[in-house]
Amino acid sequence: MTPIELWQADAFHENDRLLTGYFGMFYGVLVVMFLYNAFIWFSTRDRSYLYYCLYLAAFFLMNFSYNGLSFQYLWPDSPRWVNWTYTSWVFLYQLMAILFAMVFLETAIRLPRMDKVLRYFLFVMVAVWVVSLISWNPVFHNAAGVYFVFLYSPLTAIAGILAWRSGFRAARFFVVASMGNLVGAFVTAAVVSGFMPYSFTSFHAVEFGILADVVLLSLALADRINYVRKQSEAVEREIIEQKLQSNALLQHAKDDLERIVLERTAELCKARDEAERLSRIDGLTGAFNRRYFNEVAAKEFTRSNRNQEALSLISFDIDLFKLVNDTYGHAVGDEVIKAVAKIAKNAVREIDFVARIGGEEFAILLPGTNLEEASTTAERLRLLVANHQIACQGKNLPFTASFGVVQLNDNDLSFEALLQRADEMMYMSKKAGRNTVSA
Repeated sequence: MTPIELWQADAFHENDRLLTGYFGMFYGVLVVMFLYNAFIWFSTRDRSYLYYCLYLAAFFLMNFSYNGLSFQYLWPDSPRWVNWTYTSWVFLYQLMAILFAMVFLETAIRLPRMDKVLRYFLFVMVAVWVVSLISWNPVFHNAAGVYFVFLYSPLTAIAGILAWRSGFRAARFFVVASMGNLVGAFVTAAVVSGFMPYSFTSFHAVEFGILADVVLLSLALADRINYVRKQSEAVEREIIEQKLQSNALLQHAKDDLERIVLERTAELCKARDEAERLSRIDGLTGAFNRRYFNEVAAKEFTRSNRNQEALSLISFDIDLFKLVNDTYGHAVGDEVIKAVAKIAKNAVREIDFVARIGGEEFAILLPGTNLEEASTTAERLRLLVANHQIACQGKNLPFTASFGVVQLNDNDLSFEALLQRADEMMYMSKKAGRNTVSA
């Protein structure tokens, strides 16, 4: 049943004037608290103030619609919109209230079980909210939003009590505020649901409760910041005291640390340099390896082309190396390879680049050297290899190598083309009977 009262015209206007003043004062308090806490949030970036502002805004929307003022001032020509959105504001208000409680009480850290309960409750409430909108049943839609008030209010109060008991002192204001809001919300919800008779006081109990809630939560937020600040100051004092008490020890530790860091840095630099060197060096011969040879050769190829400078390449291979391995074993074969690499490195200039590019195959890059000069170097190297012998099984083992020499020309579009020509020259030496130089 809808309560109906008969008024004298003068009495009605006087009551309307007082009611307008009441709402002006009430909404003025909400707006002032919203702006005040919004300013604090902008200054501190504390999430609690942000969610508190959202909580106040949601309550403002709900109450403005609940008292018919949104229909009077915002949507006077849309009664269906007002009727349907009112309950959505109720849901939104409860949603923001729970989110604020979770952030303020730090339930994820302090009360993990209660945090799960609140999250499940939010999920169920939002699901019912969506279903009530889709069902297009105004009775179910309006009743669902109001009945959830009977669940969310005690739930947030319980969360506050548990946080208080866990040692979070700032929760005490939250608990008292929640109790005021809880009582007001219960009374108003009971009136709207028909469980209590209508009166101005009972119908607007939620507003009285929220005013107490606003004041107490502001104190709670201030107390929370004060609590965090005192904790920080206590930790800072403890750190300072520890520093003062152990200054000599810390200085000694600092000196030791600096010494260790210098030693470790030197070791790391040495290890890094060694690792870099090893990444470029062939482990058996000490000559450069194929990967590093390709890097250097590509750069020399580009530089020689750009500066129009001579660049030659010697490619050579130990003759009948497989026969040496099969006859005397791989250990002797390794000694032959090392001997050839040593001869090659000692026989060229410092700027020349000697690399082992295969099993028994070598290459020498000669910057600023023409074909004739490179051929002379290759011939000298051939003679040195042919005249060298290694001790093996009580006798001296001779060995030879075949050489191919080329010079960079305009037809070489890449270093790989130059290397291929050098290999072809080397194979010509093989076909010519080995132990020769082809250019």
